[in-house]
Order: sequence, then structure tokens, then C-alpha cells
Amino acid sequence: MSRREEHTFIVDRANFKTPRQAAAAQALLEEVTPERAARALGCSREYLRGLLGREEFRRALGREKQRFEEERRQWMEQRILEEWQAIAFADAGEYLSGEADPDGGTAVTLRDLRECPDTRAISEIIPCSGGSVKVKFYDKAQALQQLGKLLGLSGQESTPQKILVELKGETGRWAK
Repeated sequence: MSRREEHTFIVDRANFKTPRQAAAAQALLEEVTPERAARALGCSREYLRGLLGREEFRRALGREKQRFEEERRQWMEQRILEEWQAIAFADAGEYLSGEADPDGGTAVTLRDLRECPDTRAISEIIPCSGGSVKVKFYDKAQALQQLGKLLGLSGQESTPQKILVELKGETGRWAK
């Protein structure tokens, strides 16, 4: 799923007598007010009021609203899980490149972030003197603990390493 992807909900047309009623239900679920829904649908407020006055339409709209709220909740849970995963499994090496310098050490530079697979683990980039930058990452251990809680893998005594073992089935050591 793309980071910027939004949740899209489509009403089940089978719950409504006509495609126009289904479109009205869609507009009512997407818009904040019935007036905005009428504008978005290109119909009068009286038409929507008339539909809302019908018990059968209100029941169908109520079912669709429940389905919409459940789908949205599941979508939000998935997004939260993905955000914690991006932090927990980020590899700082993906953001840095190193070259041998004349003194026998290694000069480390920040890669072009547009070329990095995912930048959600970066909490802050701070400009420093001499054109260098300081990169701060979100807390990996906290992300692992949160993931463990969300997935029901951790108890009070779990450590990030134990959670990592449970999540990935590995030794719990960080990859080098």
C-alpha cells in the first residue's frame, strides 16, 4: 500500500433501489453535511431530504455507514501497523553511504532520500555546520514493543529482541 493512499469506500449498490439512491448514499457518507452531499451529487437538498425520509433508505444507509466505519477502522489499524513496521525494521544503512577517506577512515554521507526505499523511520534531519546533517531516527526498540502489543506477541516481560524473534523467527540479533 502506498504511504499516501487514502481509504476509498464504495457503497454496495445492491442495497439501494436505484443507482441514483446508491450515489446519494455514497455522497452522504463522503460529505460532512447533507448540503455538501447534495452539491457533490448535483441534486437538490429536497431530493436528499426526501430520501432520508424513507425508512427503507435510512436502514440501507445505516448498514452502509456501519460497513464504512468498520472498513475505515480496519484500514486505520493496517496503516498504524505499517508505520510501526517501517520504524521497527528500518536499516540505517539504507540511508547512508560510505567511502574510504585519505586518513584511513570512512566518510559517511546521507544518500539522496528520494532514492531511499522508505523514509518513515527518520524523525528529524538537522543541518549542521560545514554542510553536514544530523539524522535522527525514531526509537526502534519502542516500535518493536508497540508492534508486539498490536500483534499480541508481547507480555509485560518482553524485550524488543524477544519480540523480533517472535516476529521474524530469527535469533533476535540485529542484521549487520
